[in-house]
Amino acid sequence: MIAGGSSGESPNPALVDLTEGLAIIPELLVDQHFHNRNRMARLLSAIAAYPDKLGIGIDEDTCIAMAGDSTFQVMGKGAITIIDPGNLTHTNHPETEEASPLSLHNLKVHVLNKGDRYDYKKRTILAPLPQG
Repeated sequence: MIAGGSSGESPNPALVDLTEGLAIIPELLVDQHFHNRNRMARLLSAIAAYPDKLGIGIDEDTCIAMAGDSTFQVMGKGAITIIDPGNLTHTNHPETEEASPLSLHNLKVHVLNKGDRYDYKKRTILAPLPQG
């Protein structure tokens, strides 16, 4: 899990402090106050260290409502940013010095808003739920 770090720089290994999480949803790396505190580079740095995880950036006044089937729906005023490294072809993270910029090639990015749905195991956008 992301335990701390800095904001607003180029992705680099020193930008994010990672520690063992609670393993409630082990497929995800989650960062909060995402756009409000300019944390894209921090989440990208975490994904470079753990490219098997899906990165989720959650804005303030926003959440994801998890269903029991690996899907979630966005709720609240802000957005959810998803960084999917499923097709990552290269990162220099293993050989990079602590404060050196990272390379990450072929990431997929989604920005979801209120009502949008996503399956984090299949890594796919889902149709909205019917209104009513």
